[in-house]
Amino acid sequence: MSDLIAAQGGMDERPWWNPQLPSPMPTRRYARPGMAPLEIMSDRTWPGRMVDRAPLWASVDLRDGNQALANPMDTRRKAAMFDLLVRMGFKEIEVGYPSASAADFSFVQNLVSEGRIPDDVTISVFTPARLDLIDRTFESIRGVDRAVVHLCMATACLWRTVVFSMTADELRECTIRSAEAVARLADAMPRSRLRFQYSPETFNVTEPDFALEVCDAVTSVWDASPDRPVILNLPTTVETDSPNVFADQVEWMHRRLSRRESWASAAAARFRWLDCFLELETSNIPKTCRSCQLSNRAGDRRRHGGADPPNPRCRRAVAARLQDSKWERVVAPFRGHTDVNLPPVNGL
Repeated sequence: MSDLIAAQGGMDERPWWNPQLPSPMPTRRYARPGMAPLEIMSDRTWPGRMVDRAPLWASVDLRDGNQALANPMDTRRKAAMFDLLVRMGFKEIEVGYPSASAADFSFVQNLVSEGRIPDDVTISVFTPARLDLIDRTFESIRGVDRAVVHLCMATACLWRTVVFSMTADELRECTIRSAEAVARLADAMPRSRLRFQYSPETFNVTEPDFALEVCDAVTSVWDASPDRPVILNLPTTVETDSPNVFADQVEWMHRRLSRRESWASAAAARFRWLDCFLELETSNIPKTCRSCQLSNRAGDRRRHGGADPPNPRCRRAVAARLQDSKWERVVAPFRGHTDVNLPPVNGL
């Protein structure tokens, strides 16, 4: 017993009424001295805020959910799933990762060429920050009426050094070059109404100042404006802290983003039109839903996740569960969420 306590680096300070033994796990190995929570944020405001409106909902079942399946959906099944998501009322649907496979590319291209996208639905396509993959992504959506191009680049220190072998400056410049390529290719499609989304993947374990610096650089390249707002997705790729820490990170970003409030004064009192929408991507259900609920108070305005359980990728927020939580505050979730008895879709 005393050896176990000594192994944990402490004294036996348990009161007489507590017989619980400390864990034998070597927890000191996993300390993160370089990534302390934002404890200096003593003036946080999110705990006192009440959620009075739902965020914008976006489904990622066809991309993030599909790529986690042991047997990913073929084009026919993805088309059936797309039709189901449309019937459920989603107005923004991430339909694929076109540069990842021929199946994803042809599915996205067929949606566009066959006119299967309703006028009030915006599709989204995902691309890493690689110039050749960005070119392929734009090729898949050529002729689309409107779409979101989702650019992703991990920013955490471990990814920079181990995965990319880049310094912080090199990764920032790589991200800026990719953002410039997205803007240039979008300008070459004047008949399409394109918007942009950027994900600093692993945001929750990235140095806050660096995440802010890269996000501001990307929104500057894309010239974020009320006519074409940029979506900033802040992922908790692997949740490593309690949900309140993530809410602090979101509010910290919300306060400091350079273009977030540039048109607020022209808006009505109930809605603020923003140059940048904060979006949340969370992981590890059930903590996922609590992170989403707290970060909604902290300033996010868009949420993406799987449509309904059982979600094929457990690390994504289940949108149905989150929307149910909105009814706790009698906040309409802005989706055809009350129609839970949709008939089955052929092919799923």
